[in-house]
Amino acid sequence: MQVTDTGGAGGRLWRYATQVPLEKHTWNQATGAALKGKLLVMDTEHGWVTLSCADDAALTVKSIVQVENKTFDADVEQLSQLLGQPFSLSKLLKATQTGTTSKLVCSCFRVTEKQIIDAIQTQNHTSVAQLQSQLKCGSNCGSCLPEVEKLANQHFQHAQHIDVIVK
Repeated sequence: MQVTDTGGAGGRLWRYATQVPLEKHTWNQATGAALKGKLLVMDTEHGWVTLSCADDAALTVKSIVQVENKTFDADVEQLSQLLGQPFSLSKLLKATQTGTTSKLVCSCFRVTEKQIIDAIQTQNHTSVAQLQSQLKCGSNCGSCLPEVEKLANQHFQHAQHIDVIVK
């Protein structure tokens, strides 16, 4: 399970990856009472996403629960950006339906190869420390650091060596 606390937005993003089948209806009944507000449940290719929205005119997103039966494709940054904002179906679809599968690199924080490459290319990260800060990959047990460094070195635009900093 991965839980992302967004701090200022006051919401949380829960992500569960499991090979054990979970009954969506039972799951949503059990969590619905705790989440309160209006619930939106959307099927995805490998599971579902439940959004808890405030009972206001804008349907402000309070929390997100994502359940998948495989490694997450959804972009956690895009999902996190939905919290505390008025509900937007287009943003939810963009965040959850990437249509691509990516190799899991960091099992502690469920970080995929695609997420690492995207962070290097779009955020202009130049060190593994920056990747660790944003994605948390390699900041727990450290077993994925060689793979993170390899990806970083392959995708760094100037082919400079990227320093590994272990916390």
